[in-house]
Amino acid sequence: MEQAKYDVFISYSRKDSVIANNIINVFDKEGITYFIDKQGIGGGMEFPAVIARAIKESRIFLFLASKNSYTSKFTQSEIVYAFNKKQKQDIIPYIIDGSSLPEELEFTFSAINWRRLEEHPIDSVLVNDILFKIGKKRQQNVKADTAPTFNKQDIAKYRFWMGFGLLFGIFSLPIGIYSLFQTYKLYHSMKQNKTNESNTYMYHIKIYGAIYILYFIVILIIMTFK
Repeated sequence: MEQAKYDVFISYSRKDSVIANNIINVFDKEGITYFIDKQGIGGGMEFPAVIARAIKESRIFLFLASKNSYTSKFTQSEIVYAFNKKQKQDIIPYIIDGSSLPEELEFTFSAINWRRLEEHPIDSVLVNDILFKIGKKRQQNVKADTAPTFNKQDIAKYRFWMGFGLLFGIFSLPIGIYSLFQTYKLYHSMKQNKTNESNTYMYHIKIYGAIYILYFIVILIIMTFK
């Protein structure tokens, strides 16, 4: 058995280079090594020998199935060689264009679960399947490394200001209710032409309104410069 040099051999049609590039970009992010003909073949090497050796030296054979690759003589040769040299569980047919497999390929892959791009996205299902087969784990998300951390002092501050905000709400609610009540009484007092009483209620409303506004401004200043 050949020693694995690559995690994945990618068999595809050059006409599907856009999707192939999307796949290898995800492989690069996840640390999955791969062989693809546009990168793996150096000048002066004999093409069939290089391809054959790369297939044997790859742990997974990934076939990007499409109408383009169905008619490619190169991908057909690669599939036949892979079936002769690799375990069936190490071969992944991946339909990338929503097409149906030709009868001969459907027969060839009859003992293998193939996947479809629309049902098995690249960045989740396909990559997870490959990582599981090669025994690797997904790379840590960079954002997770920069997540904020909190010490005991930070937690104490947040608890204090949460409690302060709660008390602010508790004390503000009665003031607001009282102001509405006084406004209601003032309205009826004015309707009955009780000017003296109206002036008294208006005075109360101004006092409590000013206290409420001042209280709110103080809270904003403290929260800004805490």
